[in-house]
Amino acid sequence: MSSASEARAAACLRRLLTEIGDPRAAAEADARLDTALANAVLPEAPPGRVTKADLDRALVAVVEAIYAHGLPCPQKLVGSDALAEAMALLEEGYAGEHDRGYELALFEATAEDGVAIEFVLRSLAETVRRRLRVARVRWLFARLFLAQEWPVRVEMVDLLKTEIAPYVRPDLLARDSRELVGHALDLLIMHCETTRTAQDIANPRPTLRPR
Repeated sequence: MSSASEARAAACLRRLLTEIGDPRAAAEADARLDTALANAVLPEAPPGRVTKADLDRALVAVVEAIYAHGLPCPQKLVGSDALAEAMALLEEGYAGEHDRGYELALFEATAEDGVAIEFVLRSLAETVRRRLRVARVRWLFARLFLAQEWPVRVEMVDLLKTEIAPYVRPDLLARDSRELVGHALDLLIMHCETTRTAQDIANPRPTLRPR
């Protein structure tokens, strides 16, 4: 590869990672979602064990609030539509190895000494947050990776392997970068999610409270 292509690859990857990690963009998206979540009108759970109806009401309240006020393009989801979307979000982000997302959330929230509803609601919101992050990564990937010629893409993947080296298997890093170009988006999302998880651990989010 020519030195010009190598330089372009380095510059493109640097810009791509910089824009993905832009704290202003992340803070704006997080603030919008967190505000919507904080303003959700959560029903007061009655004393005793949580019921399915309690969980469903809380899920609907959170989805209605998030989709109306927490997204870049607001959507109106209410009632049964909001509950269906909540179930889809739980399926995506809460499912266990042998359990579907909603069923697992229902079992854990209603079981004696089960998890608090707040844990389920927070998990649901984090799935929305991840969707928004991935959508931004896909958009930037199309602009700054797919727009490049093949040799530059290969070199960008080669450089990306260095970035992800601390948390991927050595056999993956040993593969020829040309074989990984088709998986570059997946590698980039993995890098984004891993670094974001570390940030979230360092900066926990406030507790949800009924209003």
